[in-house]
Amino acid sequence: MQGVRRILHVDLDAFFASVEVRERPELSGLPVIVGADPKRGAGRGVVTTASYEARKFGVRSAMPISQAWRLCPQGVYVPPRHELYGAVSDRVFDVLRETGAVVEAASIDEAYLDAAGVTADLAAAEDLARKIQREIEARERITASVGVAASKLVAKIATDMRKPRGLTVVPEGAEASFLAPLPARKIPGVGPKTESALAAMGVRTCGELARVAPAKLAAAFGSFGPRLAELARGIDPSPVVAVWERKSLGSETTYERDESDPARWGQTLDALCDEIAQGLRDERLLARTVTLKVRLADFTTFTRARTLTRPTAEAGVLRAAARDLLSDALSPPATVRLLGVRATHLSDAALRQATLDEWPVDVAESPWRPVVRDRSSWF
Repeated sequence: MQGVRRILHVDLDAFFASVEVRERPELSGLPVIVGADPKRGAGRGVVTTASYEARKFGVRSAMPISQAWRLCPQGVYVPPRHELYGAVSDRVFDVLRETGAVVEAASIDEAYLDAAGVTADLAAAEDLARKIQREIEARERITASVGVAASKLVAKIATDMRKPRGLTVVPEGAEASFLAPLPARKIPGVGPKTESALAAMGVRTCGELARVAPAKLAAAFGSFGPRLAELARGIDPSPVVAVWERKSLGSETTYERDESDPARWGQTLDALCDEIAQGLRDERLLARTVTLKVRLADFTTFTRARTLTRPTAEAGVLRAAARDLLSDALSPPATVRLLGVRATHLSDAALRQATLDEWPVDVAESPWRPVVRDRSSWF
């Protein structure tokens, strides 16, 4: 099997919830929900992670915490402890790197490994996957699911097939038949809109998508169309890259009560931008684009973005850009549930002093800090 890639996708099962159960064994077997305070159904914020017992009630990550309470009022609700989860994640990645494989961090709880250099064939790669599972469970008392395939795409999809503590191996040449019966939405890039457009074409599964003429897909989806058909057949040459590069840095706040005061909106943006600026400085990064996220009381959600004239890590510039975006997008009377800011197009150039000359906005310092902070990913 020389020349065939052997990719492992390792995903920690219900990571945050699993760590909480490990720390409090009395929670074992209970529906554990990590996230904002539900306040008996009146809470704000979202679910960060739900245990598999909670998922049986329909609770999912990123779900409003109030909805989770309605679905599972008997759940055990616990606040997230990100420092603890980060420490556990670091030790798990130590386990992965000890294998000698090339390791790419996909997130705090998942990674890709290219095991071609440390395994002779697919059977050896499967043995390595089982060893990784045993080591993680022995050292950290949490479990992981693993997918093994010749591509990152198929390995990741395979991981989801048997959870928790699952292992799914897709032999070389079986990628298309493995994907064929699965919903087309399993393909990265197929969101709700693309899924609806495909359904209108009579395409609901990966197998059906793989059979659509590339020209027809190009007419419907542009340059991404033909790529969709390739992905549906499991064709994904993207490499496992050991060096992780941060693509964005952001934060968001859910108000305890829907907020209609523009002054409070501004204070919230200032606090978020201060935090992001500190993060940029800590990692010696500069940001070129600022994106604003707004969720209204009726859950209508939209984003607005602005590219700066030069990269920055200056809180004042981020504040001014965020406030400017908000003033363009929203005006009283409006009632806001959530505000978020994200800095993107990052570079590691030496930090340069930015000024507010181009931003005619008052960005006076404010000691205010939001009460509820959601750190789940967005966009």
